[in-house]
Amino acid sequence: MLKDIGRLEEAEQRMLQALAIYEATFGPDHPSVATMLSNLATVLQATNRQEEAEQLLRRALAIDEASLDPDHPRVAIRLTNLAAVLRDTNRWEEAERLLRRALIIGENNYGLHHPSVAVMLSVLALVLNDINHLEEAEQLLRRALAIDEASLGPDHPSVATRLSNLATVLQKTNRPDESERLLRRALVIGEANFGPNHPNVATMLSNLATVLQETNRPEEAEPLLRRALVIGEINFGPHHPSVATMLSNLAMVLHETNRPAEAERLLLRALAIDEASLGPDHSSVTNLLNNLATVLQEAGRPEEAEPLLRRALSIDEANFGLDHPSVATTLSNLALVLQATGRLEEAEQRLRRALAINEASFGPDHPNVKTVLENLTTVLKGASRPDEAEALVQQHQRRLALLPPPAVPTVPRTRQLPIADEDEWLVQSLRTFLNESKLLPHGTRFIEVSANGPVFLDGNGQTVLLTQLSDGFRSMLGVAFELIRQLIRVYGLVAVFPNERHGVIDLPGVVLIDEVDVHLHPMWQTTIGQWFTKCFPQLQFIVTTHSPLVCRAVTATAGSIWRLPTPGQGEEMEQVTGVERERLRLGNVLDAYGTGLFGGAEVEQSVEAIALLEERAHLSAKQAIGKATPDERKRLRELRQLFLSVDDPATY
Repeated sequence: MLKDIGRLEEAEQRMLQALAIYEATFGPDHPSVATMLSNLATVLQATNRQEEAEQLLRRALAIDEASLDPDHPRVAIRLTNLAAVLRDTNRWEEAERLLRRALIIGENNYGLHHPSVAVMLSVLALVLNDINHLEEAEQLLRRALAIDEASLGPDHPSVATRLSNLATVLQKTNRPDESERLLRRALVIGEANFGPNHPNVATMLSNLATVLQETNRPEEAEPLLRRALVIGEINFGPHHPSVATMLSNLAMVLHETNRPAEAERLLLRALAIDEASLGPDHSSVTNLLNNLATVLQEAGRPEEAEPLLRRALSIDEANFGLDHPSVATTLSNLALVLQATGRLEEAEQRLRRALAINEASFGPDHPNVKTVLENLTTVLKGASRPDEAEALVQQHQRRLALLPPPAVPTVPRTRQLPIADEDEWLVQSLRTFLNESKLLPHGTRFIEVSANGPVFLDGNGQTVLLTQLSDGFRSMLGVAFELIRQLIRVYGLVAVFPNERHGVIDLPGVVLIDEVDVHLHPMWQTTIGQWFTKCFPQLQFIVTTHSPLVCRAVTATAGSIWRLPTPGQGEEMEQVTGVERERLRLGNVLDAYGTGLFGGAEVEQSVEAIALLEERAHLSAKQAIGKATPDERKRLRELRQLFLSVDDPATY
């Protein structure tokens, strides 16, 4: 409690007392000692003593792995806490590795929809956001948000945290409107749960102000930032990194509203705080150096801005690597200073590198790319090279033209389960989906899940267990259940079964199924592809098959068929088109096998059948010229009955 209200020194003293008691009572390697170590580490983190916190967390992790089990849920918690410290000290690769292990342990122990899993998802997403893996970060945060809304309620403080984290990713991917909506909702939840002067509220105010600032509303952002700064100083004191962040955010609003002297003063104070508390090479220091350089340069002092930016670039490259968007930002700022001091060639080099980084990171349609491109063309024109500038713009336009049209967002809305019991809702939803989608033939229906597994009612009105169904039934139920399980793992139970559409799961993805026809009755082979595409309209299915009946799922306008190469023959895969495609789609089985896609003549007909067909042709020819005997005409009638699908040229 003392930690939560910002009385960190007192909180640390109490934690040390508790740790000493536990070590004396249980010994130094007891799981309860690991818990105390972890709690103490959180206080040390809050006072920016990351190295001490890391040592305690590594000791706690070792205790739990040795005394409990490497796959115990407490181990997942220790891994998550340790990863958070590693993230704060820019060791993202190790942090990601620990978090992915923690997530597996958490899901195996808690299930897919537990609030502890949401915490692990959220921390992993923040690491992915740091290293610019934004798409996966967004997916994980949406899943974490869905879990917390369903399990804790829509107004829980954890929901506010998830909303804030998700808003950060959306803001980074140029979706400020959605980001602002999430942040305003988070602020309402935060103020209701924590009160108006809690540090968490200050963070939410700062995040919302950043969005307002980036959408050209500095007059709305400034009062939020001043309120956040007051809250931060009250709770953390005047020398905390969180206060430095608030000072920086407020300074940039003042800069935008033409108050450079006040902005510079706040930035210098923020820089001193971060250098003292985080170290001179922390990523937060580079942000402040960039901001201060921007203020100095626009105040007509580029010679003071340049060394700050060169220092920031060196720190960014060391922390993030040479191709990170943060490096591109610093390069762009440095280029503007070089341009202002007449060094156009050096400015051009920095801008071209920044442009390449941003295009690789965000794609050609991102605002960062547009900004750098405009700056680069300005430099080229200033160097009397307008033709090169025009060629660069045209090249960029061609890249934009190759982009697919923007997709309609398909990420599901999050909400609570309509009933409290998650397992009961899953069974109800599966029953409704399977029965209304008519996956099971002959009137078979899914009834319930008993202690012996799923129970079905067959077409004769008899109840049967899954193990009593045919291989075909079990095979397709296995595919359907696994597909739904994976969708729930990615999107959450509420998103997969939102209580709105029955018999359809409207979520995007790609599904690969090898030999989909195995164990299936021919009638089922004909319809299974149509069932997949009807019930999962946003999924792309890629299947292999030895049966031409499966190809009937392809329609005149949707789907494609490909011939796979024979192993070891040096062939290439090729698409089936034209008449062959139509035979597979519309013809009978013999027509389909006649395409040669499923083997040669030995697949189309047996050796005995080929001999009988040759006999049929010979007898047809004799009858056509009137030389067939009565026994031969009788034999010909038998063969025609046997091969009804074969056209007889003698009858024309």
